[in-house]
Amino acid sequence: MFFQFLESGKRLMKHKNIMEELEGTIQDKGERDKVLEGLLGYIMSCTHEAARGATFRCICREA
Repeated sequence: MFFQFLESGKRLMKHKNIMEELEGTIQDKGERDKVLEGLLGYIMSCTHEAARGATFRCICREA
């Protein structure tokens, strides 16, 4: 899902970027809504940013 973003060399994705990437990946609105209503959608909606380090990837959520 985030391959193109990571390939560009960027290390940080803001919430807006994450949601845009999700919309581009799941183009059917009905299917996208199903995903966003589930656990993955909850995690995505709570995520402020996703960071890629040298050896690991992490998702930073609200406290």
